Amino acid sequence: QFSTQAECDGQYRLKVGEQVWLSSSLHLSTALRSNGDILTSGPSGLLKIFACRRTEGIDPILGKYNGTKWYWKTKRSRVVQIVTEVRSFAKKGIATFHQSFPSGVRNCSSGERECDHKTMPWIGCDWKGSASSFPTFSIPNIYNRSNREEQHQLSPADLSWLQFYGEHLNDAHNDTHRGPRIGRWRSGTSVPDGLLSGPMAWFDQIGSSIVVSPLTNFMDSTLSFNKEDESVSFGLMGGVENVEPNYTISFIAVHDRGINWAFYKWG
Repeated sequence: QFSTQAECDGQYRLKVGEQVWLSSSLHLSTALRSNGDILTSGPSGLLKIFACRRTEGIDPILGKYNGTKWYWKTKRSRVVQIVTEVRSFAKKGIATFHQSFPSGVRNCSSGERECDHKTMPWIGCDWKGSASSFPTFSIPNIYNRSNREEQHQLSPADLSWLQFYGEHLNDAHNDTHRGPRIGRWRSGTSVPDGLLSGPMAWFDQIGSSIVVSPLTNFMDSTLSFNKEDESVSFGLMGGVENVEPNYTISFIAVHDRGINWAFYKWG
């Protein structure tokens, strides 16, 4: 069965049965670019939890949920920078992740613009990185873990991932080197990111799967792969320069017993 765990220290996990599949990074569960600075959570980060609340309610489409909401700010700011929330719809095998910006954000672009007008004339430029990150899932390092990391990163070594990448499913048959990608969910993997990245799925040896994608404002969203931290993040695309007050964006995780069934349920 699919379930969600969330702690008031900012950590969160997605479980299938008793096994943790996807876990936030110990050093990067939430991140935000603001006024040219990169604000991250974690012991050494500038983003700190101001308040944590347990939530419950009824979504008009998905039904009853229980959740956890975090209010983040920096030591030098009196205003809440970002509010994040995870909601668990346990009976439906669904979780949703929400970002909101009560006061808006300025100068939050990643600045990581890659242009290739020759092979990508229809898109011109791609944006790498992200203006915000939540959720962020850490890629497990099965070869080098401390006892503390073992408690937080219990993803099985045999998990794999699948991602739609590119404009069309048949991109794999042309010379653009895009198209659906697949790999092992372990240290050393490389996940395509940017504006061409699509829904991403994780699955085990028997096909049990979790699909993650944007839920709202998908044209503003992106998937970002952090090579140094070895993590995958979902958030605002890196080309966003300013965020208006009270803007929100959400992401959804859907679980089912097979890859096809998970995508069918997600769709």
